[in-house]
Amino acid sequence: QSPITFLDIPRMEEEAAKSAAQGWIMEGGIPAGGLVYIPAPPAFGKTWVVLDLLRACLTGGKWLQMYQVERTPVMYLDEEMGVARVLPRIQKLGIPRNSELLYANREGVKLDNQKHREQLCDTIRKYNVKLVVVASLTRIHNQDEASNRDMASLYTCMREIKDVGATLVVCHPDRKGGQGDSGVGHDRARGAGEIMAAADMVYSVEKNDGIHRIVCTKSRLVAEEDAVKCDFLIEDSEDRQAVIVRPAISEEISSRRLA
Repeated sequence: QSPITFLDIPRMEEEAAKSAAQGWIMEGGIPAGGLVYIPAPPAFGKTWVVLDLLRACLTGGKWLQMYQVERTPVMYLDEEMGVARVLPRIQKLGIPRNSELLYANREGVKLDNQKHREQLCDTIRKYNVKLVVVASLTRIHNQDEASNRDMASLYTCMREIKDVGATLVVCHPDRKGGQGDSGVGHDRARGAGEIMAAADMVYSVEKNDGIHRIVCTKSRLVAEEDAVKCDFLIEDSEDRQAVIVRPAISEEISSRRLA
């Protein structure tokens, strides 16, 4: 085991400067080299939210048509839906065919497998990937999600990916029962508390009267009043060949609730 390193104030200033220099994938919302969780019940629009983030990163556009995102190659570790279900959504969102997307189709990737981590880190370096999307947490490890010790160990594995400069955005299901009684979205996420405790940012996705909402329920890096909070719609085009994820205006929210 390595000895403990103690820093004096000048060294503290150096380390703090390094952290500040890492910057953001999305200013004030997705830190570079960070860990971001997006918990939500099934059928609440979580996949569309994540794929729209992927679109924004690959094109240098705006996430949810609101938040400017840095353009970057993206790695997508899909252990859940599979290419036959994901590809049509990617196409409907208008993601170009020549995008710098590295997609793993149910390859059985495990972040607690050293060989898998080494391959991931090598690929991230080779293609300068700044965003790694994981769907979903439950399927990319062999640990006990109810154990805080196991989840702390898994976070140590995640840090190896973060340390090569990539941000991890991890989908995670809510406990059975959906939105439940808790007023804090990530309190409803399945598993040990250590899962969300390790995150830099947590975004809860909710749905009510056909209106989706994404809310930052935990942030280490921005003040609560500056955190992301957005009502949005997921709409098909008239010919059903495209999907638009866009902000909902107040009149739309009011009319749907009245209806």
